[in-house]
Amino acid sequence: MYRTIALVVMLAVAGCAPQNVMQMFDRDPYFEKAMEHLQTGTMVRQFETKAVMHTVYLNGVDSAKYSNDEHFFISVYIANDFYEDETKGLFNPNYTLKLNGQAPLSITLLEDEDPLRKSMPLSPRWSNYYWVRFAKQSTPMVLELSHPHYGVMALTYQKALQ
Repeated sequence: MYRTIALVVMLAVAGCAPQNVMQMFDRDPYFEKAMEHLQTGTMVRQFETKAVMHTVYLNGVDSAKYSNDEHFFISVYIANDFYEDETKGLFNPNYTLKLNGQAPLSITLLEDEDPLRKSMPLSPRWSNYYWVRFAKQSTPMVLELSHPHYGVMALTYQKALQ
């Protein structure tokens, strides 16, 4: 009896599988490059996580598309953050984002269906996602998220040799 049920379940599952199981493991070069340029930082105070930031240096992922300025995909989680888009995440007035001491030229909040967001190797549901653009910088580049009471989280990026 149990063998028959197990056989029926296995056939049903096998019938729903894709034609070629290896299709599930196809390489995505864009995703792989994004993983190479992914960095993560955490801001902790008294054993409590205050902020988590995941960043991808987009110039290193697609140098043809992101050749002018310095471009970053940033996922940020801030504990006890505001709810309004204008004051949450990277727009939170208590946090400052800088690259080599300079403020961003632009910060764009990405919607759930944005193609850039979908192509990145990040998906924490509690985070906010941004495309951030800075003026051209020399290497090394230090991306800092700071808070007056919790300190500074710094991520260092090197530019690829041209």
